Amino acid sequence: MHRFTHSEALPGTAHEALGAEARVVGVDRLRGGSKKGVYRVHTSGSRTASVIVYSWAEAENFWPAAEAIDSAHPSAPASGLAPFLAAQRRLHGLGVRVPGVLLADDSRCRYPADVAVVEDVAGGTLEALQETDPARATHALSELAAMLDVMHQQHSQHYGRVDVLSPG
Repeated sequence: MHRFTHSEALPGTAHEALGAEARVVGVDRLRGGSKKGVYRVHTSGSRTASVIVYSWAEAENFWPAAEAIDSAHPSAPASGLAPFLAAQRRLHGLGVRVPGVLLADDSRCRYPADVAVVEDVAGGTLEALQETDPARATHALSELAAMLDVMHQQHSQHYGRVDVLSPG
């Protein structure tokens, strides 16, 4: 049985990312994080209404334990704070729009797992936008196509994880 992150542990982390004026008013666990917990933390008194918190707690990893693989191996799992931050930096450096990182911590002093607090890009799904505002959906798809083209143009002499190929 998997245990999800206790919502009592999230406010301190979100509070530290957003500042002393921020108050946590709610926490929702989001779907889609099969190797990490993904939470929307709703706030008041801060510059943002909500943030997303990623928690790489082992109890939130729904994948079966694999044989130990050297993290430098190209086929090693690419889950965790280091690969996440490396990918975020690389995409941002290419001009691809990615949510901003407000706090990243692997010390486990603030939180009992590696954790990242990132900007919450509010809004509905692309599918819903296509139903309600096809013109805006077309524009969003064009922007997505341009970003995918930028990523497609990136080549390396080696294959593998971004955090291993370009550390730091």
